[in-house]
This record gives sequence, structure tokens and C-alpha cells, in this order.
Amino acid sequence: MSFIPNESIDALFVCYFLRTISFGELVETTALPSLGIKALGEIIVNLPSTVEEQRAIAKTLLDMDKEIADLEVCRDKYKLIKSGMMQKLLTGQIRLVKPLAPIIPLETPDVQIREIPLQTHVVAGHIVNALYQSSGWGRTKLQKTLHLVGYHCQLDFGNDYIRNTAGPDDQVMMNHIDSKFKQYRHVKIEAKKENGKTRYNYIPTTMIDELEQVYETYPQTIRHAVDSLINKIKKMDLARAEIVSTLYAVWNNRIIKEEPISDDLLLEDFYAWSKHKSDFSRDLVLQGLIYMRKEGIIPTGWGKYIGKK
Repeated sequence: MSFIPNESIDALFVCYFLRTISFGELVETTALPSLGIKALGEIIVNLPSTVEEQRAIAKTLLDMDKEIADLEVCRDKYKLIKSGMMQKLLTGQIRLVKPLAPIIPLETPDVQIREIPLQTHVVAGHIVNALYQSSGWGRTKLQKTLHLVGYHCQLDFGNDYIRNTAGPDDQVMMNHIDSKFKQYRHVKIEAKKENGKTRYNYIPTTMIDELEQVYETYPQTIRHAVDSLINKIKKMDLARAEIVSTLYAVWNNRIIKEEPISDDLLLEDFYAWSKHKSDFSRDLVLQGLIYMRKEGIIPTGWGKYIGKK
């Protein structure tokens, strides 16, 4: 018996789906057990709406199968090595000798692996879905929004920001988000050359609903705080988003270090952040500060201090 799917159904997706069915339970218990057409016809197959989604799901599962197979090959290889070494050790073909001099281990650098939680990917996708049509949209505005949402809503994104030209910057986190977007195809990332620079645009795909469904499971208080802030940023162009993000950072830094706070000191810190900040007039930056107070975008000292590299 064979199955021939039509053009609207991906064959590999069907193969994976069939693996989830316990055909033994469908076999008719007669003198000669058999699996009839009637039993097969009663199987309900819930298909994604498009063949592209089916292919994407099948590809993800296929990639996982390949990774599992590769790991199993490595495991079998080390089992063989262990078996051979054990035989030689037990039969005396290899002897353990006492070293003539103490062994001094080589110093290894203390490498800390960054752990970036799932919610970073989920909230980033939600931000893309909400802001991709807003003024000045791109990689920089996405990162400014992530910084403000993370610090103001007190969400741990596993970030480690440093001072960079346009404000708080964490390329490790951004690259992680990019890789997740590409891996699961929730967001399409387009690169475009403009004036010798590469600019990146983030556009949600039809699969963004997967992230939105996860986002909807978050507590309502968190979603309300995040969405309220995103709606404010949606009305900002890139310049204003950068101003607010940088002002928030210098203000929060002063709270963390228990330093005095005034408009003049905050503006002084803003312009000391990078030479690029001189592109913004004092009046425009001061308007940003007034706006933050009016809209309640006021730091509390939560999160890490953001310093230079």
C-alpha cells in the first residue's frame, strides 16, 4: 500500500505525522489481523494552512533527526574507543606509570557561557510583529526597544549591554535573536546597502503566530507593561527611540551608583556617551526627558550598570 499526496501536501510532513500514529491500535482483531482502508480513512490529519508551513515544520524535524543521528555516531565512536582502551588496560598492554615530575596543568581561561532565555526570542518576535511598519524600523530600533522593554519591565533577557555609538548595545544577544529568527522562520531579515552601510529590516512571517501564542501565556501584568511601552515606541522615529534609550541608560546608571540626578547632569551624561550624540540638539534631548517623565518611562535602578567595553 502507498500514499501519494497531492501538491497541497508535503510528503515529508505526512511521513512525520504518520510516525505519531499507533497503527497497532487500528488493526482489526480477526483470524488474520489486517489494517483496512476504512480504519485508515478515519484518521484525522490536522494540516497547517499552507504547504510552505508544512515544509518548514518537516525541515525542522529533519534537522533535529540529523543532529540526533550525528550525536549517536559520536556516542558509538567513543564506545568503541572505550572498549578498546579497557581491553588493553585490563590485559596489561597499556600500563599506568607514575610521572617522574608533578604534572602542572595548563591554565585555561575562565570562559563564561552566556545563557539567553527563551523569552528573549519570544519578546523580540512580538516587538517585530508590533513595530515592523513604524518609522525608522530596523536592527537599531529593535535593539533600542529590547533595551527599554527589558529594563523598564524588569525582564531578564540574558543581556550584557555596553556603551556604543547609538546607545546600549549587545551584539551577542542580537546575533542570538537573529539565529533563532532564521532557524524557526518566524521573522525574515532583509539586508540592504545604503550609503556604503548595510541596514537590516525585520519582517514577520506567517509563522510569527507561533511566538505570539507563547507570548499570550505570559502573565497579563507583564504583557500590559510590555505592550504599553511598545505602543509608545511605535510613535517614535529612530532618533527619538535612540534618545530615550540612551537617557534611560544614563539615568539608570546614576541610580545604580547612587549619584545625584538633575536634568543638567543627565544631559551631560547623554552627550558624554559618544561623539554621535552631538548630532541631537539640546532642546530635542530635553524634550525626550520631559516626555519620559510625562509617560512614566522612569528608571528604578533595576538591571546591570552599562559601561564602556
